[in-house]
Amino acid sequence: GVCICDLSGTVSFFFPPLGTCNSSTSDPSSSSSSSFSRSNTPVKKISPERLSRKWVTKLSSPIFSTPVFVPSTTENEPHLLLVCAVDGTQYLLSLADGGVVSELQLGGPVFSSPTLSQDGLTAFVGCHDAHLYALDLRPTPTGTEQGPSIRILWKLKVASPVYSSPYFFQLDLAHSARSTSTT
Repeated sequence: GVCICDLSGTVSFFFPPLGTCNSSTSDPSSSSSSSFSRSNTPVKKISPERLSRKWVTKLSSPIFSTPVFVPSTTENEPHLLLVCAVDGTQYLLSLADGGVVSELQLGGPVFSSPTLSQDGLTAFVGCHDAHLYALDLRPTPTGTEQGPSIRILWKLKVASPVYSSPYFFQLDLAHSARSTSTT
């Protein structure tokens, strides 16, 4: 799905996964009526003119992967973006102003988009150095305050450089055992 939010978290546009698009025109910039829905739930359409740039941050190298939204874990922390630069630098950027909150250098170039665990505290990213990394995004003490940071939890050596994005899922072993058992 696609979601565009303002800085307060208000959803301006949401196209749900597996939704349908009913359009009377093939030109998306046309002013004619288009509607997006999933299970008969109407979705608000916005025009490109209503979008504006909020911030720009210069990073160490280009980004070939998709940044990932990292929700704040407390009221006092900002929402973040995890961005993987091609040179292997991982950035946590403040969603509010684009400022670099934390950064970490991996062992090679990164073309893989990060994937977050369900709790949003661990990111998984593949690297051209032939490793899969688990990155800890939990806040850590910085001076007298808590602050978001990126640390390597572990890395797994794989057979070749990683270009694709990892996929995270939880397997319910108890359910699997019940569904495959015989009576």
